[in-house]
Amino acid sequence: MRTFVQRALLVGFGLVLALVLLEGVLRLAAAVLPARLQRAVTRAERPPEPGEVRILCSGDSHTYGVGVTPEESYPAQLEDVLRKRGVRARVVNAGVPGQNSTQLREQLPEKLAEYQPHIVLVWVGANNQWAPMDEDTAQPSTRFRDRFRVTRLVRLLFTKTEGVSGDFRRELDDALAKVGETPELRGRPGTRQLRSVEMTADLTRQDLDPIIAEVRQAGAVPMLLTYPVTLGPLLLAIDRAIVDGGAAHQIRVIDLRVMARRHTPRIPKLLLPDMHPAPRFYRAIGWEIARTIIREKVTPTRDSVAGRSGTRGS
Repeated sequence: MRTFVQRALLVGFGLVLALVLLEGVLRLAAAVLPARLQRAVTRAERPPEPGEVRILCSGDSHTYGVGVTPEESYPAQLEDVLRKRGVRARVVNAGVPGQNSTQLREQLPEKLAEYQPHIVLVWVGANNQWAPMDEDTAQPSTRFRDRFRVTRLVRLLFTKTEGVSGDFRRELDDALAKVGETPELRGRPGTRQLRSVEMTADLTRQDLDPIIAEVRQAGAVPMLLTYPVTLGPLLLAIDRAIVDGGAAHQIRVIDLRVMARRHTPRIPKLLLPDMHPAPRFYRAIGWEIARTIIREKVTPTRDSVAGRSGTRGS
């Protein structure tokens, strides 16, 4: 009997120690990785050019370009397209894999001060499920548990949403076969998933307000991007929150879902196995953004650019 109790205590102690170590690793990663996982500029450093337009691309792994080289990410593609269209653009890639909207909001003032952009592209929201629950709406016990990153990791793993399931390719092929457009699978989510979806969308809406205000206060033009392919309710709700935010603040939303529908027959070939865009898809996204910037004359006037040409641009 004593041996059984001793073994049970050892197992319990081992589990507690493992959880403490995992919590420490997650906290260390959160403190160290964001600074290391940043592609400062999409092109080599070069002196400021007269009349150049500085564009800051902020967001998560879709902006960073997970799975592709820096030159293949959409910020680099955007700069290349704009320069070929006669716009002297310097595009900064400030995307961070795993970044949520709250982290972007907190880090944005520093980026605005450093790069002093004329245009800021915001593409964020997919990682908001990892963020802590709203302190105003959650129960005290839930708020306490949510302080631990291990708790949030477990919640993320046990909530079936796109980004967790491994059936992306099969679901994508089935959806494309049934509908002739970018798929939006409308299966009934469970209670836990539904709560997570609503919470994630609400957090996206809440953070977009100060993000847009901060960009405008810095004298730049904010623009929002939606996610091009939605396989389930999570990204669908996030995209709606992004579109709603653009309408509420009367700013341009580049709805990449519309662009993706034009490429529907080729979508499976334009995505990496983890559903991030492949280089050719990033090229199409760069063209879509450049066309919007030029067509809608989002680029600053010559006088406004000249007035800020002496500021730091890299």
